[in-house]
Amino acid sequence: MYDLIIVGAGPAGSTLARRIGNHHKVLLLDKRDLHSPVHFAGAAEKCCGGLLNPEAQDALTEQGIALPKRILEDPQLFAVRAIDFDNHMERVYPKRYVNIDRVAFDRYLIELAEQEPGVSVMEQTLVQDFEQLEDRVRVRILHKPSGEVRYLEGKILVGADGAASIVRKRLQERYLIPVSGSLLSGAPREYTCLQEHYALPESFSMPYHAAIFDQYVTDFYSWMIPKGDRLLLGTAIPAGENVRLRFSKLRAELIGLGYPLTEAPIYRSGAKLLRPRPMGSVVSGKDRVFLCGEAAGLISPSSAEGISFAIRSGAYLAEALAKPEKGRHKAYDKALCKMKIDLCIKSMKSPVMYRPELRGPVFVSRLLSIKTKDVHYGGLS
Repeated sequence: MYDLIIVGAGPAGSTLARRIGNHHKVLLLDKRDLHSPVHFAGAAEKCCGGLLNPEAQDALTEQGIALPKRILEDPQLFAVRAIDFDNHMERVYPKRYVNIDRVAFDRYLIELAEQEPGVSVMEQTLVQDFEQLEDRVRVRILHKPSGEVRYLEGKILVGADGAASIVRKRLQERYLIPVSGSLLSGAPREYTCLQEHYALPESFSMPYHAAIFDQYVTDFYSWMIPKGDRLLLGTAIPAGENVRLRFSKLRAELIGLGYPLTEAPIYRSGAKLLRPRPMGSVVSGKDRVFLCGEAAGLISPSSAEGISFAIRSGAYLAEALAKPEKGRHKAYDKALCKMKIDLCIKSMKSPVMYRPELRGPVFVSRLLSIKTKDVHYGGLS
């Protein structure tokens, strides 16, 4: 029996495993093929822009983690071009991001976790269900390569399996767990993320990443990021809408501005995203089950940035699990309070970013924007 079974080997799960694996027997489960080619359709691709913002950089620094050169992508970016199709304007703002290969980043964090003596990793494994017993949790898994159904047992189960978390889903079904602040905010809003990678011509220079606003496409935002010889185009569209139709409109608009998106994409990826409500939509767990990262609802409602929340929540949970059993949930909830406040603040600034009538005056003011020599972008009137 394991001391800890962690579902999901992203930044939250791998951080927790690394922090606790020196003194406990830990099993880290992941549905992905972690040894497949990095850029291959159906491989271990995470539907993520792969940019580390200052908060994520700080979270890595807090954990004593430095990134090797092989994690970085060209070019390194110091600006975001905000393209506003609703107001027919665009501005460039300084942003200090680190451009990374997200798959390589996840694999590196897993490597660090595997260096701890108590950590083992099982990939290509789907968690189908679990049940809480008196002194343990029994987990039913499906090993995809063999098609074999197995049962595992651990003293504690942790869901770090993202927005589509099966652990969170089963908890809410069985224990009717309300989200925090539910009287004011309710459940998080669901979005469908779609990303496509296109070949990027050597002649095309793009020394920035783009944030794109178009109410017809989404009430959130879309993004475009150069990744070496590829150009990543992604968007987050409210669940239930026609994703392909809206994505096609986005692509056509950007082609009209001169971006090299005319050829068929090299590959695409998709995922579910939970966007927290103003008072947060956080579920930390119950009894012998805990949640962290996006599975707990910890992701920025203004930018969908989740890496900093994932790393910090994994570290907070490691500290809480060192407490006596009866005080673990209380300690974890207390540690998450600062993150919940941060979610609330980010939610309150979202209307300025995503409502065209409020965003327009900000663009007109040119507040905090910078002037650049633009070669490839035709501009909006």
